[in-house]
Parts: sequence; structure tokens; C-alpha cells
Amino acid sequence: MRRPLIALIVVYAIATFVLTLIPGVDPDGNPWKMSIFQAFYFVSFMGSTIGFGEIPYPFTDEQRYWVLVCIYTSVISWLYTIGSLLTLIQEATFRQSVTSQQFSRSIRRLKAPFFIICGYGDTGRTLTKGLTDLGYVVVVLDKKDDDIKAIPLSDFKAPVYSLTADFSVPETLIRAGIKKRKYCEGIVALSPDDHTNLKVAVATKSLNQDLLTVTRAEDENEIANLKSFHTDVIINSHELFAERLVAAMNNPTGEAIARWLINQQQVELEKVEILEDPDEDAEEEAENASNKSNNTDSSTHAVPHSGRWIICGYGKFGRILKDHLDAQQVETVIIEESSNVSDLPEGFIDGKGTEADTLEKAGIYEAVGLIAGTKDDANNLSILLTAKNLNDRLFTVGRLNEQNNLLLYSSAKPNMTLRNRQLMSDAILTRITRPLVTRFLRELPKLSAKRTRKLYSRIALLTAGEKPITWRIGINSNDAPAITETIEKNYTITLKQLLRNPLSGNAGRACCLMIRRSGHLEIMPDEDIELMLNDEVLLCGTKSESRYTKWQTHNIELLENNVLENRHTIPLLRWLERKEIAKVTARKAAEAEAINLMDQEESTETEIIEEER
Repeated sequence: MRRPLIALIVVYAIATFVLTLIPGVDPDGNPWKMSIFQAFYFVSFMGSTIGFGEIPYPFTDEQRYWVLVCIYTSVISWLYTIGSLLTLIQEATFRQSVTSQQFSRSIRRLKAPFFIICGYGDTGRTLTKGLTDLGYVVVVLDKKDDDIKAIPLSDFKAPVYSLTADFSVPETLIRAGIKKRKYCEGIVALSPDDHTNLKVAVATKSLNQDLLTVTRAEDENEIANLKSFHTDVIINSHELFAERLVAAMNNPTGEAIARWLINQQQVELEKVEILEDPDEDAEEEAENASNKSNNTDSSTHAVPHSGRWIICGYGKFGRILKDHLDAQQVETVIIEESSNVSDLPEGFIDGKGTEADTLEKAGIYEAVGLIAGTKDDANNLSILLTAKNLNDRLFTVGRLNEQNNLLLYSSAKPNMTLRNRQLMSDAILTRITRPLVTRFLRELPKLSAKRTRKLYSRIALLTAGEKPITWRIGINSNDAPAITETIEKNYTITLKQLLRNPLSGNAGRACCLMIRRSGHLEIMPDEDIELMLNDEVLLCGTKSESRYTKWQTHNIELLENNVLENRHTIPLLRWLERKEIAKVTARKAAEAEAINLMDQEESTETEIIEEER
């Protein structure tokens, strides 16, 4: 815009200056000249509208000749300027510059907790929805303008600020608010390129070392590099799925609990029947509860631990699966085209796995499980359908690469489905928004089989077919002011009293998974345990129960109903009851102090008498 603006300024300056030099004649015949202000005023409305009349007096012919020149010159200069402006507005660079400035101003004004997401693919979209559903503001960075343009069309429950930019550049991260230590809760790097995610992690730790950094990585070298400078969370969806598959083999009950706790936002595709130890009394109860809560259909069955497994596809996913199954001493057969991979294991079958003869060579009739793990969804579906036709007793696992093909996978009915993006978003969402759940999941494998089955049965029976959810209560003035106030008055509140709910049975429909107290963890604590200030309590139950429990922690009158048994329904009587209880408590405290002073005086007198003797 420099040339058009300079041209416009020069035209106006010359027109104004010359008008002040040309003499005119007033109505009395006296000569006069325009002042600079009069000339500029006339040129201004002449150039834009051409027509308010000759001021302050009618012009002479000399003045009119010059005005004619100015009219055409100013019109041409305006057309040139407006045309240049329209051309500039249509340029992508200019629009990006304006959008970038608006984005920077919005982030500077942002005064709420937010997360930065680098990469807005399927995983980024799922994670953004999960975070906004929890009330967090999200800042999205992506190199693809088409993905960013789709954000305003999405129905998010919290503000989402977006910018098309290269998020591997530190300046972009700074503009996204990475240095706003008070409000920025964390950054998540979800680029399909591991090295780009590495750049984001390095820049984050350099600019804000204490910021929670979550990165996606699949390459072993990049993962080792990320670990070297203590990246907080490294997500490998293939590794996660392999661990869950092995966990379902070895500890199906614990895996079912983990699936409940992690996947609270979406409906699960994989439903694995939990087979209990027949020697335990809880078997029938837990199995019935499993069927109610998971709505398990007759086609599902337990993950077989022994027998042959066929893995179709020997990329990164296939290699990780084979390593985990080998560690469990499970027999595996690899199906892969020799032209695609050079370092195939001994005994592999050359082919795609979509043909019946290839599967027969791999021993499909004797196999107990099959994993369709190629990068092509059409091939994976063909493998699943062909394998089921040859051996309908197979436990099948399908890898979903594109979210658009989810409906097709549902129709193929694999026993487990690797939803790569869903798995990552669930794991990340749990880690960054529910750290107490993440801590409990680390301790879950350490529980004995009996305690795990007991916990499973307890959750299933309490939720009665509803989706179990978890919630945290901190015993402090912010999270639980009513409980804190009651404890500070020297009243005792037990976990059992906290979980009491007269609306859903005196025991309520929730259980305690864990209490963290001064860094110490109490897993599945006894309900008679006394709550203390600064405790962190992790509860599990129904959604309605979570609302009631949280309401109770903020409502002193409701808490008194359950804890202090103040059963008055009239608020005034509740208040009088509280005052009476406070008086009794104060009197007892005074009496105790008086007794203590008397004991001290008696002790002093005794010491004096002894000394005199």
C-alpha cells in the first residue's frame, strides 16, 4: 500500500498548494487567495464526492481550470488506491497477517486456564472436544489452513483460538501463550512427524521448563531423545494398545477397570468378557455385573493367552505387538509382503493376509487370535472377514487408520479395535486433566487378583449398568469448604459419611478408589477412615452421585444432615441447631482445658511437697 498512499498524498498536496497560489475575486471585486485550510477542505470533498460548490466565493476561470485537472487526477489516484487495497485484501499473506495479529491480541487478553494443541488432525479434534467439554480453553496450531478453517464450524463448549502457522518455530509457540505461566496448563504436540514433535518439546522446555509437555512419538530414536531431557508424557499409541492387549490376557478384570476409568467420554468398541477364577466366591457376581455394565454380546470372548496368534502387517505396529507377545511366550506368525519389509522374522508368510490361502499357510484353523494391523483399512477389513469365515472361533483385532471407516469396522465386529487417535486422546486427556486417575492406574496392577475382582464387582454393582465415572475431592477450602469448616471445628468426618446419600440408599452409589495424604497413597481405603485436611480423595460411581457428593462438600446444611445428623428441615432450626452444637463443643473444650489446668496445678503442688520433704 505504500505506492498508492504516496501517490494519493502527493496529488492532494499539489492540488492544495496550487489552489493557495491562484488568485480569486470576491463579490466586491477585491482579489483574495485561499488559505491552506480552505484549499485542503475543498480538495478533500472534491476528490471524494465532486460537488459541494465553490467556496468561500465563486472561482475564477484560472481556478476552475486547475480544479478540472485536480478532479481527474484525484479520481485516478483514488481508483489506483482502492484497487490496490482490494488486491491486497485478497492476498493470502495479508489475511494471514491480520488473523495472526488478532490471534496474538486474543492470547494476550486471555485470563483463563488453557492448553496448547499443536496439530489438529483426528486426534487433535478429539482432544480439543474433550478439553472444552471439561471447560478448558484450547489454543490450536496447525500448518494446514483447511483444518483450521473448520474450527469455527465445530460445536465446542469453551472458546477455541486457532492459528495457521508452523508450530515448530519458537516464535509461534510464544505467540500461542507458552510463557503465560499463570494460565497455560500444558502443551500437546500431535504432529505425525516425530521430529517436529521433538522440536516442540525442546522449545517448550527451553521457554517454560515447568510446563506440562505431552508429545506423540513412535520412532525409537526420537523417543530416546525426548526422554533425555525429561519430557513429561510421551504417547505411543501402538505401545499403549499392545500393553492393553497383554493386560487383557493376564489381568482381564484390571484391564476392564482401567478401560472404565480412562474412557469416560466415549462409548467403547471393544468389549471383553471378564472370566473370573472359579475358586473365588465373587466370580458370579462380577461376571453378572460385567454383562450389565458392558452390555456384552454373545460374540465376545476372553483374550486367549495361549495358542497361535497371526499378525498381518509387520510395520511399527506389528513389530511392537510381536515383541509384547513374545515376552508373554505366545506363539506368533507374521504375514507380510517381502517386497515391503527387509528384516522379516524367520517363518513369516509372504502375502497380504486378504487371501484365504495365505491365512491357511499361517495356520488359521489352529490359531486362537488374529491381528489385522496394516496401514490400509480396506485390507484390514478384508483380512477380518476372510479370517472369520475360515475360523469363527478366532479372537480378532482390527487396526482403524481413518476415522471415516469406523462404521465399516463396526459392521465387521472385531473383538478389539485399535482406534489410534481415540486411544491417544483418551490417554492424554486422562493424564493432563485427571492426574489422580493416572496415579491410581499405575498402582492397579499391584493389587492382588482378589482385591481387583472385589473392586470390579463393587464398581459394577454400584453403577448398575451406567457408565462409571471418577471425580476428585480435595479436602481444602476451595474444593470442599463445608468439609473443611466442619473438620476445623474438631468434628470427625469419615469416608463412609462422605459417601452417604439418602437419595440413593443410605450407602450411596459411589466408592473410594484412593486417598492421597502427604504423598502417601491409600488404595481402596476402609470406609471408616477419618478424612483430614489436604487429603485428595478419588471416587468412582455414577454421574448423579458425583453431583450429589460435590454438592455436599459445598453445602454445610446438607453435610450436617449426613454427618452431624441435624435432621431439621427448616433453615432457621438448622442454624439454631448448629449454634447449640457449637456452644456444647465450646463448653466441652473449656471443661477439658480447666481439667487440664487443675491437673497441672496438682502436679506442681505435688512436686513442691516432694521437694520440701
